Amino acid sequence: MADEKEIKSTLQLYGLGERMAERVAEELGFDKVIELIAKDVYVIMKVDGISFQKADKIALNYFSYNVNDKRRQKALIYNLLDGQKGLGHTYLPVIKLEGEMKKHSITETSLLKESIENGELVLDDNRVYTRKMFEAETGSAALLRKRFYYAQK
Repeated sequence: MADEKEIKSTLQLYGLGERMAERVAEELGFDKVIELIAKDVYVIMKVDGISFQKADKIALNYFSYNVNDKRRQKALIYNLLDGQKGLGHTYLPVIKLEGEMKKHSITETSLLKESIENGELVLDDNRVYTRKMFEAETGSAALLRKRFYYAQK
């Protein structure tokens, strides 16, 4: 296994700054980060501060992904949902998400279903959430219910 310095240097070759390379290695695990990235570059989007655009640049320039790569399209779906946070939303209705997927030339129509089935995305009453946003939403609602209950006593 390469040492931590070598791993960070390798990540920097992909255009990550020194601090971001360290964060990626720490959060994804020094022992497996290179293997994870080799399997799917877009895994680095799990690290706060790494956008789809950054991961996409690395995938297209250093790993020779093409725009129709299934991993890229899956990451793009996640990015479409994650981008809703900036608009004050936590989800997209299925129909709207499918429309956005078409606008972005996502040709693998089974990817949405696959991402829901494997738990990366959550479908709740025709609304699609990232797992993280669904948990934040339901956790906040549970906390509010609890506070309301105790306030009524």
